[in-house]
Amino acid sequence: MVVIFYETKKLNLFLQHFDLLFCFFNAFLYELVIAKCPFGPVDEIPETGQGDVQIPAENNGFHNVELGEGIVAVAVFRILLKKTLPREQRIQDGFFHSLFHIVKVLRVRSFMQPLLMFSLLAAPYMGYLAVSSFIYEDGFHLTPQEYALAYGVNFLAAAAGPFLFLALRQIWSEGKYILYIFALCVISMTGLLFFSNGPLSFFLSFLPFTVMEASMRPYAMEMLLSRVEKDVGSAAAMINFMPSLAGSVGMALVVLPFAGYVMNLGLMMAATTFVSILLCLTDKDMEEAEDISMEKH
Repeated sequence: MVVIFYETKKLNLFLQHFDLLFCFFNAFLYELVIAKCPFGPVDEIPETGQGDVQIPAENNGFHNVELGEGIVAVAVFRILLKKTLPREQRIQDGFFHSLFHIVKVLRVRSFMQPLLMFSLLAAPYMGYLAVSSFIYEDGFHLTPQEYALAYGVNFLAAAAGPFLFLALRQIWSEGKYILYIFALCVISMTGLLFFSNGPLSFFLSFLPFTVMEASMRPYAMEMLLSRVEKDVGSAAAMINFMPSLAGSVGMALVVLPFAGYVMNLGLMMAATTFVSILLCLTDKDMEEAEDISMEKH
């Protein structure tokens, strides 16, 4: 089991770096395609006829880029990656038996409690992705080019997250890293609720949360996989599913006609941070891991 976890952890770190390179490759291809398009953003394309938007054939390049990315990704993963378990140790059962393994993982409290803690923090981030264009362009009256610049810088901050994780985990204990995560959440929450009255203040307020979200993912994967002795595949599936579920809920909640997009983001961040802190404080396994870490230091 130790060997399997070690290989899984190495694979996870590899995927984090591969994902960054792939994102930069995607951005480069996107710039090549958009440079050939005669139109700017879709909301600037003139209407013709009965209100239908005429999109030139050159815009099919977007679909070609996505298709090319998929082919490259499948080829690279097929060539470079291989299963760590020998064939005789792999589960050969059917679909329903796999669901049974997932149910077993769901019943492990020491795994599910921190998973919920980390997954909740994905809701504000996905909510931001859903409404950021409306906040910048409709709320703060930025041009599409200015919004693209803000979005790009925010993405670069997210791309630095895994590297920040690798650096900080060498010098910080688990407790200090958790404290760093929640400190960035509180900073962003405070900025969104009280100081986001302009595009720059909103950008600077959400930036710490972006860095936190990106640097938290590899740490969460490392810690959660260490708490599962068996059914590692089912655990990895839940680690990917739960943040996606929380993010989908966050994208739906942020657009509710309650207090505006910015205030909705701030309130959502406050709620998820508060619940995550409670889950962290009541996690006995995390306290024991911190005691062991302190003894080693």
